[in-house]
Amino acid sequence: MLTYRIPSMNQPYGPIRYECIGFSFSQEGGESMVVSGLYVDTIEGKALSAAIAISKIKGVDVRHIEENNKIMVTIESDTPGQNETISDSLIRIEGVLGTSVVFSNYKGT
Repeated sequence: MLTYRIPSMNQPYGPIRYECIGFSFSQEGGESMVVSGLYVDTIEGKALSAAIAISKIKGVDVRHIEENNKIMVTIESDTPGQNETISDSLIRIEGVLGTSVVFSNYKGT
């Protein structure tokens, strides 16, 4: 099995089965936070290069790459508007065909 490593990340990436991902986060000082999970569909064979570009976006964490065309990411931001701006920017990355929100959690003040 091939395993990829994305620079600046310690997690191995390669053909991985999807699984339910649980997240927990804490807030300090009553701050608001938005956490979303997105499925990113790419052109066949472009998932790794797209994931590297995506991993450079502030607030975005690449969680899984599967079958050379599927990426799972999480986005953390302070407001729903920031979260939407970040998710909209993913479609402009070379090789990305589209995105779908898997979950979104907003903890506001």
